[in-house]
Amino acid sequence: MTQKTNSSNNLPAASAGLRGLNVFFALAQILAPSFHSLTGLGTSIARATPAPAGLSPEAPAGYAFGIWFVVFLLSLGYAVHQALPNQQSNACYAKIRGLTATLFALSTAWMLTAQLYGNIWPLAVIITLMVFCALSVFKRVFTTPFAGRLYSAIVAPMAGLYAGWLSVAVFLNWASLLKPWIIRSETLSLTQLAFITLGLASVLGLFWVYKSRGQWAYAIALIWALVGVWVTNQFIAPNTPVAILAVVLQLSVIAVGFKARRQPQSLAQ
Repeated sequence: MTQKTNSSNNLPAASAGLRGLNVFFALAQILAPSFHSLTGLGTSIARATPAPAGLSPEAPAGYAFGIWFVVFLLSLGYAVHQALPNQQSNACYAKIRGLTATLFALSTAWMLTAQLYGNIWPLAVIITLMVFCALSVFKRVFTTPFAGRLYSAIVAPMAGLYAGWLSVAVFLNWASLLKPWIIRSETLSLTQLAFITLGLASVLGLFWVYKSRGQWAYAIALIWALVGVWVTNQFIAPNTPVAILAVVLQLSVIAVGFKARRQPQSLAQ
């Protein structure tokens, strides 16, 4: 009897801890990109993880990474709202609080690691963990009934954009780490590596577009990344085969999204 009471008393404390961690790391991931400029330690993310267009045809143009500004703002909005006293019993938030706190913490760790140590293997490990967390959050959000404007305006877009962008970024990260070895060994050309990288990202992305019945935020993140790839290969460092591939993949996301939305029930149910 005593054990049951103690266990139930620990639940509010655990929930309060997760609410606080979400706010802390949502703020931390916003401030983390400025770590070098604020402290003078390490180097900037842009210098630490360079992606020269001519050597990285699979990488979106620089402007495309501005999506993080939207993702971080939505994450902060979610973190603040889920921490409000009247949201303690919110079923949707209860299902994702632990995952989102972990995701935001990993995001912060990725940016700090990049600035302090450069483009090293732990970055790929961290972003792989991030994509698993982000896709888990995304699945729980689109399969959990949740009425209200806030869900439509903040929670669903946050989950979709975060997961969609990371579904591409994780493969870009691994490609950037493997590229020096591939170039030295002449195993693949840069164009072939770009085809493999974008192909794998699209397989993962199209699966989740279909599984989620064409959730718009996830699909938009994929298309945004692929448009950025097209811009790189059409205007910045021309590579016609990769530019064509990017267009084909964009159209595939749109087609699968429309097909998935006509499904009578979510495939995840």
